[in-house]
Amino acid sequence: MFRIRLFRILIPIALLGFVAVIVFTLRSRPQRAPVTTDPSADEAARMEGFRFSDFVQGRRRLLVQAKVGRVDDEGAFEVEEVERFEVDREGQAPLLLTATRGAGSGVQGKRVVRLEGGVTLRDDAAGLDLEIPTVEIDQVNGVVRSLGPVRLKHEAWTGAASAVVYGLIGQPTEILKLTLDGPEGGHLAARRGLIPPGSRTVTLTGEVDASQGGMALHADTVVLLRGPGGGLESVTASPAVTGMASALGGGLAGFVAREVRARGDEH
Repeated sequence: MFRIRLFRILIPIALLGFVAVIVFTLRSRPQRAPVTTDPSADEAARMEGFRFSDFVQGRRRLLVQAKVGRVDDEGAFEVEEVERFEVDREGQAPLLLTATRGAGSGVQGKRVVRLEGGVTLRDDAAGLDLEIPTVEIDQVNGVVRSLGPVRLKHEAWTGAASAVVYGLIGQPTEILKLTLDGPEGGHLAARRGLIPPGSRTVTLTGEVDASQGGMALHADTVVLLRGPGGGLESVTASPAVTGMASALGGGLAGFVAREVRARGDEH
């Protein structure tokens, strides 16, 4: 009897002690803090005054300069306020671009980049200034293409195009649905324009309309030759040409011809 009473007393005491040990252990164990995103880790990858260049076989293929940017270990990058984006072209001066933001990926010489937000493009070889909503630089396929309507400017001439595609590995520059307006009632429209690399000629095809200074013509193909300074030196239209020109008496005379050549000079 005495042993039974003793167990009745000891068992509750032992259970109480066991519970106390568990409670003490749980309280002393450090609490796991909730998982949060540390913004400083992301900000650490951002660089002010972002700049890098791609050199392939001793030649600079790409130059990126922006106010803010970041790049990962695999070469993918993001940039904001792009101040200068230089794209190399074989046999021609590089294309110069600016943009609000951009992102790219790939290895040196094989990058694919997208620039957005009021992109400007300067083509010194053709003397063209372009304004484009978005531009894709595709070094894998060797092209730079516009996305969205294009605004064009060449000296005193301004206009628009539906698309512009630049070749980086020797292809001609292609301009689609081109329209330009200039001084002395100048107007130019064509479905397509081609500018070969390093050439001073611009070949317009597809319902070409050209007019300026008392002369207007319509043809399937018109070849424009630019002078050394970039001004228009001559125009050759073929194979079936119709138009109007100032006659000697001061009026207008219509004409139909297989070929028309006009030379630009001080007159």
